[in-house]
This record gives sequence, C-alpha cells and structure tokens, in this order.
Amino acid sequence: MRQIRDMSIIEIDITNACHKTCSNCTRFCGHHKKPFFMDFETFKRAVDSLKGYDGLISTIGGEPLLHPDYSRFAEYLRQVCGRAKLTDVSRGKAIVKDYLAYAKAQRWIEGAANRGRGHLLFTSIPNNYYNYYEDVQDTVSDLWLNDHSSPSFHQPILISRKDLGICDEEFEVLRNRCWLQNFWSGSITPKGTFFCEIAGTLDILFDGPGGKPIEPDWWKRDVSEFSEQFQWCDICGMALKTFSRSANDGIDDASPALYEKLKKMETPKFAKNQVNLVKSIDVARSGCGEIGSDMASAMGNYQPVNEKRLSDAKKNMQPHEIIHVFPAKEESLGVALLREKRNCSNRDWLLYSEPDATLPDNFAALIKERYLNPGYLFICRFDSTRGSSILFSPQSHMIQKMGYDGLRDCNTINDIIAKYGDKTCVLEYGFENLPDIDIPYFRERVFMDYNADETFKSGLKKRLKALAPNGGNIVVLQSAFVFHTLSIGKLVEEMGYDVYIISSSKFKDYLQGWFPEKRLVFFSEESHFNYSAQMNLRNKVKACANFVGSIVPFSFGPSSVKVMDDYTDALRTAEDVGGRILGIINIRRQFIESEYDIWADDIDA
Repeated sequence: MRQIRDMSIIEIDITNACHKTCSNCTRFCGHHKKPFFMDFETFKRAVDSLKGYDGLISTIGGEPLLHPDYSRFAEYLRQVCGRAKLTDVSRGKAIVKDYLAYAKAQRWIEGAANRGRGHLLFTSIPNNYYNYYEDVQDTVSDLWLNDHSSPSFHQPILISRKDLGICDEEFEVLRNRCWLQNFWSGSITPKGTFFCEIAGTLDILFDGPGGKPIEPDWWKRDVSEFSEQFQWCDICGMALKTFSRSANDGIDDASPALYEKLKKMETPKFAKNQVNLVKSIDVARSGCGEIGSDMASAMGNYQPVNEKRLSDAKKNMQPHEIIHVFPAKEESLGVALLREKRNCSNRDWLLYSEPDATLPDNFAALIKERYLNPGYLFICRFDSTRGSSILFSPQSHMIQKMGYDGLRDCNTINDIIAKYGDKTCVLEYGFENLPDIDIPYFRERVFMDYNADETFKSGLKKRLKALAPNGGNIVVLQSAFVFHTLSIGKLVEEMGYDVYIISSSKFKDYLQGWFPEKRLVFFSEESHFNYSAQMNLRNKVKACANFVGSIVPFSFGPSSVKVMDDYTDALRTAEDVGGRILGIINIRRQFIESEYDIWADDIDA
C-alpha cells in the first residue's frame, strides 16, 4: 500500500449529491436516499488538518459545485493555504477560447511551479457552474472537466472477494497492490479520515463506524494504523481485475452479498433496476456491459480530444446573452445597469458603450464563443480616438459586493473600472486571435523557479557529476507535466550536457524553440510511450548519438514508482535508449527509484 503522506492527492468529500448517476461511481451516487453536505466547520477542520501536506487538496463529490457553500469553502482554501498562481498574470484567467486546453496547461504550469501542491477540482459542469466560475478561477490550480458525454469506463466496486472465492492469503497480496489506493488518494468525509477514498465512501453507503478523527497530521500516520478500515477492502472490487463498464450505462455491478445489501436498503438505484448481479468470477471476468480491462488500464479510454470531451455542458461555462444597456433620458448609468441586471440570467452579460464608442460588428458572437470569467470587467477599446465600452457579469463578486447602492452611484465607466481594481481585461482589435497561454513566457517563468531552487539544482549537478562526469549526450523523456520536463532539460543543458528529447508530437509547441530542433524526436502514432510498438522510434534516437544516460521526469509526488503508476513503458524506453537511467525526478523535485523490476515478464500479474 502507499503511505498517505506519499500520495499526490488527498480528497475532501464535501457532498455526494450529483446530477449524474454514472455506472460504478466511486461515491455511489444514486444509491443515497438523502445526500450529505459537509458543514463549514468540518470543512475548516479538514483543510487545517492538511497543513504541511505536499500534494493537491481536492474538493470532490458527487458534484462539488452542487454544495450551496462551495463559494465559502473556496474562499477558506484561498485564505488558509492559498498560493499565488503563475497563471494569474495570464489573460487566460479572464478569457479563453479553449477552456479544456487552458485547464490542462494551467495544471502543467502550476504543478511544476508549486511542486505538485495546489487545489484540485473534479467537476462534471452542472447547470450552476457559472455561479462559481470566478471561485474556480481564483482558487483551483488543477481543474478536471468531464461531463461524461463521451465514453469513459468505470470498474465495478461493489464486488466482494469472498463472493468470488478469493482466500485471505491471496487477497492480502491483491489488496496491497490495489491500483486505486496506490495511485489515488486518502480522503476526509464528514465521518472522519480514511487511508483510501473508497473506504470512506463505503463507510457512508453502509453506515459504517466512521474514520479516524480529523486532526492535524493524521495523514502522516503509517498506513498500518488504519488497519481497522481494511474491512472495506473485502467488499471493494478495485483490487480485482474484473471488467469495465461504460459510465453512461448508469448501471452498477454488484456481487451477491452486496446486491442483497442494496436490496435490503432499498436504495433508489436498486429500485430503478440499475444494479446488475455479478454471480461468479467467470462472469466478472468476461460477462457484461462494455468489457474492458481493469479501470487503471481503461483510463486511456477517456476522450483525449478537447473538442469532443464536452458536449452541451460547455454552454454552462459560456455567456448566454450580451445585453446592451441604454440609459433612458436623464437616467444615470448606475440606475440603467440595475434595471437591466434584474432581468439577467446567471450567464448573461451587460454591455454599456459610451456614445462615440465602436465595437466590431460580430462582437457579441465572438464573446459568446469564448469562456469569460464573470469576475472580470472587460474594457473594450477598439478605437483609441473614441470612447470605450464595458462588459461585465452580474455574477461578479465585485458587483455583489457593491450592492444596490454601490452600483446605483456609478455614473461613469471610470467609476465602475475603479471598483474592479486588478480584475480588468482590455479587449482590442485582434483579441480573438491571441493565444490562451503564452508558452514562451511560462517556459521562462517556470524555469526561473527551478533555476532558483538551489537544493534541487545542486542535487542534480552532484548526481550528473557522479554518474556522467565527462559530459555527453543525455536523453530526457517528455513523460510528465511538460513544464517539469522543460525545466529539467534546460538545467541539464546548462550544466554542459547535450539534451535530446523524446516526446509525443502533441507537445511540439512547448518544446520547439526551447531545445535545438535536431535534438527533438517526436512520435505521433501513440499519445504515450509504448515500448512494444516504438522500436523504430528508439532506433532512430540511438542513431542520433551515443548517450551517457537518460532522465525520466515523473508527474506525481510519491517517493517511489509503482507498477500502477503506468511508467513501465517510459522507464523501459529510457533505459533502452540511454543505456541506463540517471534519475527519475518526481514533481516534488526529488530523485526516486522504481520499486519493481521494469523488465519482469509478469509485471502486470
């Protein structure tokens, strides 16, 4: 098992309310007759208990944005453990064209700059997303958007190993190698702290005894101290390689003992015939739904193309209507804005133009195609010789803070601009063509942070001097958050080595212009390293130069690499091309080792 302190994420379950009832949900949404909503005092204790934790603090559901106090929770996160985000200086915080691509880039930037620390949010983009858009942008550094419209696959959880005839000795080995506990996270629920998130949600579903107290440093305890919670592993199928079902089926799979429990509880999902009985291990391994491998392997089935990842839910993140405000005769600007504000939906924006201001003919269409942070005031200046326009959302925290009197007393555009302070964004001709992320700027900015990290830099230099004292060629795999790789590669280069990069072609824009073109080798047939399919690629790289070794950047925070971290192909590639691995560097900028023989034949057993 993985120690909780070693995990990259610890989750705070703030609710199990959800507008979805996905197959085999880890929170068992659809089974609860009444969802819970964590109270604010418990949330405060949960956040406070994680002081000193060097990973991501995740607020999760259910759908976390259905919690009525989410805005208050986000504010507390910023207050207690907020870190200034590098991307706060980007115009992307205010307006983007591709929100999913921006969220990914922000994850890579912030993850590298903050050593894997920050705030994470999983959301399926409910109808009320716009109410919290500003909170999300102000707080979250690692945003995962998935409306579940494209196929994704969930492994059955409600499978009892005893129902499948797995003995204690065999299951102890399987349990200790459970991909979910090793790869994902411990958790905090209203009932306490847990060594594994599924233990926490099973405890809620079946009204268990609760977890350990929510207290400072609970996550530093050895995982063996949570042994009383191992009982939940007996009725959890995550350690078993069974099958995967499409999340969109809305069906949960359960072995006989768990099926009977749900039946006796009369859960809503059971009453709707949305529970499938899995009677035997043979059925479990080959028998129903959208068959796949275990969920750890099937995760690659999540739609990787941003344009296809979201369907109609993306409208929940975009402006609905642009309402042009025209003050009546002798009506002040503030009063006119209040009048129109009363008729706005949560995604409507108000636009006011000075009498001589100009706007592009297709301005409203351009705006509605984009994702605008409702916390920002947009100042539209399309002709420097004429007047300006302002565009704002009534959902803005600032507008709410101003209240009726504050907005009423605004008589000019400048009065409103002054209220917003730093949360303003100027739109000029060509704004629609500007990139969401300024790659050259952030490459330099993140590298500055790595270069200033004397502890890491001296450790890297010492290791290279010991293992490759005469310089030479080093291959670095783009196998992690790309800004982690960019910064490591540049440091190695500045230490006098010639750096070659092997990467998926999807990272071309990040790597080109940072390293010499002749030392970049891209593959496009796969999105990840695939040792068995990429022999020609490796031979191509080996033909370029003789290498003294390789370096493998690692996206996560743990102090060792386990099989379920899905790095075997990258490690094999690194050793084959480089001759040896000089270092595996995790996102916390620590040198780590693999726990297992990467060349073992039974590596997935």
